[in-house]
Amino acid sequence: MSRSDRFLKACRLEPADCTPVWLMYENRKLWDQLMAKLARLVSSFLLAQTRAGAQAVQLFDSWVGCLSPADYRDYVLPHTQRVFGSLKNVGVPSIHFGTGTADLLPLRPRNSVTVSHARFAHPSA
Repeated sequence: MSRSDRFLKACRLEPADCTPVWLMYENRKLWDQLMAKLARLVSSFLLAQTRAGAQAVQLFDSWVGCLSPADYRDYVLPHTQRVFGSLKNVGVPSIHFGTGTADLLPLRPRNSVTVSHARFAHPSA
């Protein structure tokens, strides 16, 4: 099974190993260490973008809609808050974009995010 197959299985909430969701459930300590490093890296990158003249920055959470609100709150939100907290005094709009995240909108960081977006999929008529 390829990495992308594992990722897609996890997004469909099917059992899959070697995915972010698997790591999140199986090894909380390692998950938090990884997410802390990623939050620092993303914060540094977004801050560099603003110093280079970006007029807005965006964090794109492509897989976060796979999580329940409780899992998002417990495993991801603290790290997301760190990223947006690092941006709150830079003077440019910050966008938090996620797919399939309608249930997570009430939980997303509010005090430092300018725009929070959820992409909804709906069947065609």
